[in-house]
Amino acid sequence: MASRALKKRAKQKGSPSKAAVAPVPGRPAPMAVGQVVLNGGRFWVKTYAETGELLIAAADAELVGQVFREPERGLRLEVSDGFYRGAEVGEATLRQRLRSGTILNLVGPRTIEVARSLGLVDLDRVIMIGGVPHAQVVFIPDRLRASA
Repeated sequence: MASRALKKRAKQKGSPSKAAVAPVPGRPAPMAVGQVVLNGGRFWVKTYAETGELLIAAADAELVGQVFREPERGLRLEVSDGFYRGAEVGEATLRQRLRSGTILNLVGPRTIEVARSLGLVDLDRVIMIGGVPHAQVVFIPDRLRASA
């Protein structure tokens, strides 16, 4: 089950309204954050290697192809097929991929929970867009931290 902190945070931010979620025909509606179950579910993960960085884009499978909005804050999150749909994987493979990345782009309550359980995401830094958690993580190498 998801951490209580993620559920509490989702409750504070409110659940998605029908106006905030634009589902794609033929795809299931997004999962409410309070319904997170890690022992099951699939994830889409796509890897991008560029100039020494390894970007991992990961999302709960049922969210890919949907758009989420927070109009009052001017936020829009498009969980596009082109960006996230690489390999459909289970939790064990997602864990391996997340550990290998230097930059992470994460969408969905299950994806965020896996990253949190690995110590990669601080829930205080996760934003909610249309009731869906989203996080971006950048790991700064020690050699760069020392020179700052």
